[in-house]
Amino acid sequence: MEAGSVDQIRAGAGIGPMPSVIGDCGPTLASAGPIVEDLTETQYVVMHDGDRHRAPMRRLIDRVVRVYADNAAIQSGARPIRG
Repeated sequence: MEAGSVDQIRAGAGIGPMPSVIGDCGPTLASAGPIVEDLTETQYVVMHDGDRHRAPMRRLIDRVVRVYADNAAIQSGARPIRG
């Protein structure tokens, strides 16, 4: 989504889809309907196979996975950031 679209929606020019994480952060925004399942996506962390076994990379990978797991409800829109 382009920043211009988000800015226009925030300014009240209309409604439109945006990631829940962005919409839930805006105090002037409100959800106008359910999450559009066709717009959801799976995200992957991709790296060279040899790198994923190196200790610094393994720590980074584990931290990223933990952040996503701890915030899954927020990222999916099931638990708004505010409210």
